[in-house]
Amino acid sequence: MNGKKIKVRKKDSERAEELLGKTNLLVDWIVRNRQVAIGALAGVVLILLGSLGYNWYAHSKDQTALKAYSEARRSLATEAGATAPAPVETLDALARVAEQYQATKIAVLAQMDLGRAYYGRGDYAAALNWFEAALKRAPKAGFLSLLAEYHTALCDRELGRIPEAVAKLEAVRERVPATLKREFHWQAALTYELAKDLGKAVENFQRAGEAEGTFPAKALLEERLLANQSALGTAGKS
Repeated sequence: MNGKKIKVRKKDSERAEELLGKTNLLVDWIVRNRQVAIGALAGVVLILLGSLGYNWYAHSKDQTALKAYSEARRSLATEAGATAPAPVETLDALARVAEQYQATKIAVLAQMDLGRAYYGRGDYAAALNWFEAALKRAPKAGFLSLLAEYHTALCDRELGRIPEAVAKLEAVRERVPATLKREFHWQAALTYELAKDLGKAVENFQRAGEAEGTFPAKALLEERLLANQSALGTAGKS
């Protein structure tokens, strides 16, 4: 090293600070989503943000939308806690972000948050509306599109629309990354149980057990697999 002082332009320094701040916001988003995630949805959110989220934040030109969204998300995490339903005030704040900044990609994240929040409150019809809204604006064939469509399938299932749920899960099956296959096949198996297709349920429980991951737990998977295999065997003898 020759000891020469390296000069950094003020513009470059400001840009670096800006990106650092947005990166920290992304990390905060991921941590808080891990806390409030419902069941298998946590893994999907983490994969989505880990692969796409940084670019969205780092290249966002609408700082106002980013700030409003950050404040709404912080409220969601601190007020709702890890398990409690999101308060109405927080839902209203997220809805304002989705409406006022609908031309930005931040609005899509707000729509996804609203869908998950209403899902957690047991209002599956409202959740479905928000997920469908996000799906319309999400980049086609991307992770966000996959996440939104996956959520609409779960909402349909909770609303008793089993054929629709099955169709949507099958539509995204080939797009599910390896790190999410355990959760996906688990949800697909539960859906096929409700569809009375025990063969498909067994197949998906088996695939879930073969995939990497920790959710659902091995014991729970084996329990549901054995129950469906037994029911399938009984049905075959009748």
